[in-house]
Amino acid sequence: MFQNYELLFIVGTLGTIISFCILLISMVKGIKGLRILSGILICIFVMTFSGGIALGYNNYEKTKKNVKASDKVEEIPKVTSGAITDPIVITEKSFTEDDSYYYSEFEIKNNTSLEISKISYHIAFTDKFTQAGLAHDEHLFLLDSVIPPKKTVVKNYICKKYYDNKKTGSSNPKLAKIQDIVCYVNVNGQEQTFKLDDLKALGNNIK
Repeated sequence: MFQNYELLFIVGTLGTIISFCILLISMVKGIKGLRILSGILICIFVMTFSGGIALGYNNYEKTKKNVKASDKVEEIPKVTSGAITDPIVITEKSFTEDDSYYYSEFEIKNNTSLEISKISYHIAFTDKFTQAGLAHDEHLFLLDSVIPPKKTVVKNYICKKYYDNKKTGSSNPKLAKIQDIVCYVNVNGQEQTFKLDDLKALGNNIK
């Protein structure tokens, strides 16, 4: 079924073409009245054609705004470990699955002047099989994950599922928390561990 602007466009186009044909016939046969009538019809159908274009453009703009609004509503905010000013900030980039594994990608921002050689943290996530009020807890330990001072890196992690998803179908996992961050740093040739609270307590001494 045609939209209003499509009908106006079609009627305007066909009417203009027919009116021009009538105008040519009137000029060839020298019929003055018919020439005047065709001129009036051309004006009417050109206005109809223009109205169809204008209405179609307005419809396009409204549709574009609705799509943008829908995208904003459907956009899910990413989970982050804390404030952007924390010494270490870990932010979710993606959290997906297949039949056997969860695949996660995280952005790790080092706001300190320390070079981090390893990092570990816990993630809490839920899926459609999780009981209300509970969450899966996974300890992520990233070995040889050098994060230079004042730099941001992206790290991937894969963890095996607790059940056979080939039988249960998609679990629709959703990340809930990133917490319990522990950094491993080489100080004078010795590896030391710093929890996030330890780094916060050091304050300006490491920033």
